[in-house]
Amino acid sequence: MHAIVIGASDRLGRLTAEAVLADRQATELVLVTARPDRLHDLASRGAIVRYGALSEPDELEEAFAGADRLLLTGTEGANRAAVDAAVFAGIRTVGYVSTINPSHSNPLSTAAVHRETEEYIRTSGLDWTFLRSAIHTETLLPVARCALASGRHVFNGSRGATGYVSRADCAAVGAAFLTSPDERHARMTYDLTGPEALTGEEVAHAVGLLGGLPITATPVDDTSWVASAVRHTGLPEERVWQWATQGVAARGGYTAAVSSAVRDLTGRPPRALPEVLGQLLRLVAGVRRDGGESGSGGARPGDRRGEPHLER
Repeated sequence: MHAIVIGASDRLGRLTAEAVLADRQATELVLVTARPDRLHDLASRGAIVRYGALSEPDELEEAFAGADRLLLTGTEGANRAAVDAAVFAGIRTVGYVSTINPSHSNPLSTAAVHRETEEYIRTSGLDWTFLRSAIHTETLLPVARCALASGRHVFNGSRGATGYVSRADCAAVGAAFLTSPDERHARMTYDLTGPEALTGEEVAHAVGLLGGLPITATPVDDTSWVASAVRHTGLPEERVWQWATQGVAARGGYTAAVSSAVRDLTGRPPRALPEVLGQLLRLVAGVRRDGGESGSGGARPGDRRGEPHLER
């Protein structure tokens, strides 16, 4: 069986490829990317690396040749080109990494493109599997560092909860889809979440325990959050408002789903937020110590640099 990961040089695509290669099953893995030079290490481990850019749809059919199954990791704006190329190349099944609850009422800025892509795939004639991912826990690393630096966790989700999931767990699910010996996942939709949904207050508490510091949960309204983010990051206000929709979605209950899909598809439970963030914080602290800086990533109580963080 030939399986393709498109976008294999991005973080989720690479992790998925590594999980497939580690599994050592009889799946011949093809990695399609616009940056083949970034995947020499995976090629040395047996992956077939092919050039393919979503901005060049005419070239994708050749890149997809000979494959049975495709995993599309949700590159915005070019998903239809990949689906069309999959149809012409004779691929039978496409897996699409979407977002939790991409309904018409979901205020999340990316919900519409994921919903439209799912609808397009359904009408393509391909078998499909939708892997609807919660927000990745790894995106909270800058949040945790800023909270430890300032003593405050600033968020605009009010009491809304989010079922943060590890990117590595999503990659393991993607690998399970690609290496499945049959079509058991055809026309199935899975919500990929962590073991629990956490509010902003609970995130603040978890970060405080990891850092051994008291962290004050500081809920703010959307306008205040955006103004603070623009001031501290220098990013354009329009882009910051897009990120702010994560908090809006949390308040509306759109991100609170918790499912057993990670365990069901991989055979092991999803990693909890403290485990994932704790490992990342230790890694960052170790790197900075090697670089001659001290402390928890250089964070000091009262230091408000970078607050707040923009996820994804």
